[in-house]
Amino acid sequence: MATEADRASTPAASDAAATDIGAPPLYFAVLSLAALIGAAHEVLLVQPGLYLSTTASPGLTGVTGLGAAAVGVLVVRQRVRDAFAALPWLLTAGSVAVATSAPALGLAFARGQAAPAVSLVSAVVTGVALGAITAAAFRALGLTLLRLDALWRLVHPFRLLAVAVACAVAAGVSSVVGPLRAAIAVGMVLAALGAWAPTLCFFLEQRAIARRARFVSLGVCALWLAAFLACEWVVPTAELGHYPNPVVFHRSSERGKVAVTSGQEGLELWLDGRLKASTLDERRYFEALVHPALTVAPRRARVLLLGGGTGLAEREILRHPEVESITVVVVDRAVTEVAKTQAWLRRLSEDALRSPRVTVLEHEPIVWLGANDQQFDVAIVDLPDPETHLEGKNFTRYFYRKLRERLSPDGVCVVQGVSPFVAPTSFDSIVATLRAADFETAAYHAAVPTLGDWGFVLGFVRAPAKVSLQGTREWLSGTTVAELEYLPMDMRAKRPGRAATLHDQSVVEELEREQAR
Repeated sequence: MATEADRASTPAASDAAATDIGAPPLYFAVLSLAALIGAAHEVLLVQPGLYLSTTASPGLTGVTGLGAAAVGVLVVRQRVRDAFAALPWLLTAGSVAVATSAPALGLAFARGQAAPAVSLVSAVVTGVALGAITAAAFRALGLTLLRLDALWRLVHPFRLLAVAVACAVAAGVSSVVGPLRAAIAVGMVLAALGAWAPTLCFFLEQRAIARRARFVSLGVCALWLAAFLACEWVVPTAELGHYPNPVVFHRSSERGKVAVTSGQEGLELWLDGRLKASTLDERRYFEALVHPALTVAPRRARVLLLGGGTGLAEREILRHPEVESITVVVVDRAVTEVAKTQAWLRRLSEDALRSPRVTVLEHEPIVWLGANDQQFDVAIVDLPDPETHLEGKNFTRYFYRKLRERLSPDGVCVVQGVSPFVAPTSFDSIVATLRAADFETAAYHAAVPTLGDWGFVLGFVRAPAKVSLQGTREWLSGTTVAELEYLPMDMRAKRPGRAATLHDQSVVEELEREQAR
């Protein structure tokens, strides 16, 4: 016969048992909700915004995905009789759709193929899968959660916060691990839920379903884990924190690294960790680099470009109809190959690298200058800042003397000369080094938002009677040119910069000091 204590404990034990029965479906529902939110956010919003880089893309794919999700819901309602039996297969199918979306779109982006079409296909397939999963999960678990009062367990501040955090993490995982890893991670969670669903069904309804689906889901989950680890060869983890925006493309070669990042303002091209061009304002930089030298040069038939290869400087040079040939000397041909294949760079450069007037050579510029006897009317030097002695050799008297030998008697050169606002003495050192190499010089600067106020130096083999820059494009107008030629007091060196030589690369140490201030 039960004691009074036993009878008193019976209701509590029953409540605890009821609570325990409601826990698994509740946790399954919460994790499924977070995974579905993460999947929709990645495929319908994040990926189009990053890879297509237009404000209309996320809206278009979002609407397409929602329409496809409605189709998925209708299919489940009309065609699926046993929602619990179908749920593992649907979760696995959704896992495949989500996990392959970013690799497919990234591959299309890298090869310059139909990325918008790939994005729309991914949105449709993923939308149908997510809609079907939602409908099946609601039919399989909705009444069970209500009957067990499991949903009431969420009415607690800490549990609600945990659910909100789970959904926020699922939606924001891309900003931490990048779009490629994020899609695979969300796909892995969906596959794990697919493997859990048969066990949950047996726990709640005491019936075995979709045993094969469990093994398929576990196999898919293991595949995504391997793919997640393999992402290290595509975009190294160490590279993710080096850039202000997510990395959508990365390529390493024997001589350097090329990366493309994407943010709200557009796409950015990086070479060896240095910003080379941004769709936001690249025209400002390359117009200021190219047009002053070409407009003041008496002749401009043969042009030498040291350090181009992106097609952007080449685009501006080709705007001058008198230019007959452009010889481009790059340290690493990988950047040129990227610029020739990626659609956004081809569009931005107006396919300048495919012009018959452009010849690209892969050589160390300082060695190439000493080994050739070709003559050029204009030389444009767009080499990396002298932050180390490896780059510093290209800012020495020896380099500029070799450059002068390659110019015609009336030849003109222009050198990108770091920021006179950040490093005025280093900028003055570059001017002094050009003068030490027997160039007559004229300095100017241009405001480039992504880089800062940037400096350039014109060098003349024969001093012109007067240097008069002309406006040639919509930004480089006559008013802007007048501003370029004036250096404010805070851009003038407090002490004169020294001319740099191969044995005394003073500009390297000076730039390091000024950047550290």
